[in-house]
Amino acid sequence: MGYRIVQQMEDKTAPPKTGREERRRFLRCLLTVMGGVFLPPAGRVFANPHMGKMGTPGTGKEFVFAQLAYEGGVWNPEPTAAGNLLRELVASTSVDAFPEPVSLSLDSPDLFSHPFLYMAGTGDFRPLGEEEVLRLRKYLKAGGTLVGDDCAGTPGYGFDAAFRREMARVLPGTVMERLPSDHTVFRAFFLVRGMGGRRIVSPFLEGISLGRRTPVIYSQNSLAGAWAKDHLGRWLHPTEPGGERQRRLAFHIGVNIIMYALCADYKQDRIHLPFLRQKI
Repeated sequence: MGYRIVQQMEDKTAPPKTGREERRRFLRCLLTVMGGVFLPPAGRVFANPHMGKMGTPGTGKEFVFAQLAYEGGVWNPEPTAAGNLLRELVASTSVDAFPEPVSLSLDSPDLFSHPFLYMAGTGDFRPLGEEEVLRLRKYLKAGGTLVGDDCAGTPGYGFDAAFRREMARVLPGTVMERLPSDHTVFRAFFLVRGMGGRRIVSPFLEGISLGRRTPVIYSQNSLAGAWAKDHLGRWLHPTEPGGERQRRLAFHIGVNIIMYALCADYKQDRIHLPFLRQKI
């Protein structure tokens, strides 16, 4: 059974049916989130082995939120956050997603089954081992997307310093740079004009790009802190200074990052540019 893609917010225009290659690229993206298997852009090696019998994390589902479990730090500071984002993803896009995150380490044999990998923290953590560095480098160059989320919001210290240190080892010679406002991640599903998170420490997202793709996306604003709820379903943290609009933007950014990880750069294809210009 297929799943419909619901265009939300300001992006409600379907691409015109012109250009064989453009149609093919757009359809590859739709099949990625509709067809029950990952169909990544050319050059990616990912496959989803979890299709089949329901009942275990990821089985029978198109998307699994994979969270990196690392040593020497708090790798899951907001345990309810990912589940809330996944519910937003399903409600907004009709993507079939497993309802809770799964954790894995960099030496897990399942690493290359997940094109999306989330890494959160509040403080420093031990340096990655050499084999971990090599596997993460291979993962990112093969088409995986790593999302870093500083849940403490302490620039230059703690998780922020450790994440930047490890990215310099994983992708030497690259630079963590501000993502421009016209980057695909801000229009991958929602058209995002603003920054979200528990607390706005930085007014932009950062990332490391390899050619046209940005395999590392980084937030200092604690996206997870804005997604998290307590056991009674109440928001766990206020979102400051922007209130509930800032929380909503955090959800939109989270959905967009997932769609970007699954669909790569299809929204930068020529078929979308005139429609996006009209919206902007």
